[in-house]
Amino acid sequence: MTSTLAQDGIRLVSAYSERAGIELATTSFPDVILLDICSSGSDGFDTLRILRENEKTKSIPLIGLSGSSSNPDRVRAFGVGAMDFIAKPFDINELMARIHNAINVAKMMQLLEHKAQLDGLTGLWNRAYFDTRFANELNRAQSNNMNVGLALCDLDHFKKLNDSFGHPFGDLVLQAFARVIRRELDEEDIACRYGGEEFAFIFPEKELKAVTDACERMRTVVASRVWRAHPDLRVTASFGVTTYGLGSNSTPASWLAAADQALYRAKSSGRDRVQVFEGN
Repeated sequence: MTSTLAQDGIRLVSAYSERAGIELATTSFPDVILLDICSSGSDGFDTLRILRENEKTKSIPLIGLSGSSSNPDRVRAFGVGAMDFIAKPFDINELMARIHNAINVAKMMQLLEHKAQLDGLTGLWNRAYFDTRFANELNRAQSNNMNVGLALCDLDHFKKLNDSFGHPFGDLVLQAFARVIRRELDEEDIACRYGGEEFAFIFPEKELKAVTDACERMRTVVASRVWRAHPDLRVTASFGVTTYGLGSNSTPASWLAAADQALYRAKSSGRDRVQVFEGN
């Protein structure tokens, strides 16, 4: 199988026990897992269940191989989480076709998942993505004693802008601000539309000054923008920045509360500014 699949551009790595197979799958991140359901010395259905429950392997398409072609085995394999099932002895060309099909389906699912995490208007990450990503980045920073920054942003008086110039123009402002964000942030920074005219930014491995500098760049650029349809209009943004949680707590909610408190101070102090959280 290894030599035959290699001719079709598929590299096969093998393990011959449940433990070795699970370890291989969780460390090599294959495009597809081929699992012999009835391999000697283990119950392949148990192995399949473990792979489907593991965060590292649950999304990898899995094809079950079995010497049994009975319908109950097929049903059980699909019920536990196999994407496909093929009985032995099998035609190698059929197996290659099924492998390529599994890869294509997985790519389509990844594309759909990616699109589901994007905001349709601005093309930035959405709130659901932010919630997951910030929790992960905060955990990574705390586990490895690294810096991380968080900023919340509001476009000032945005409701008044919508009421005065209409929602289509408001959408254009949001899209223009998203372009500013992409230009001014570094590649590793994470920008999300938090909701409405609100935005959230994650700054992995950055100290406070680098975070505030990035926010100042965005604030300055959007404030100096001349809007062709309304040349007298000046759109501004307020930012709340933190590098630790409210009450020095380490939960995502406490960090959001700290950034929100700083944002409130920025808005109550006149807007169009970057305010750093200064503690309780």
